Amino acid sequence: MEGNLRVAVGQLLLALNIPPNIVRSEVGEMQPVMIAPATNRRVLGSMNELAFHLGVRQDQLSDPVDMAVSLSGIPMSAVGSKSHYGIPRDVALDLLVNPRH
Repeated sequence: MEGNLRVAVGQLLLALNIPPNIVRSEVGEMQPVMIAPATNRRVLGSMNELAFHLGVRQDQLSDPVDMAVSLSGIPMSAVGSKSHYGIPRDVALDLLVNPRH
């Protein structure tokens, strides 16, 4: 499963126009993969919102990468601030292409 997750993340990041060298680096850092239940209410709310939108869009988009790209444009409280929702693709681009080390 962890290999599939890394492949899917790589495909999504490339579809979001993240430079390939950054995608390779990010996917390479995804070890080990750990999956656990979400407990943060903002994360749970965002996950429920994504599930709703996925249900609505599943007849329009059959390719998983196209679905992920479409969902990445939905404003989410989990990737924003307390007063501002963030757009997941914009947050990913900002964090990966313009890191603030």
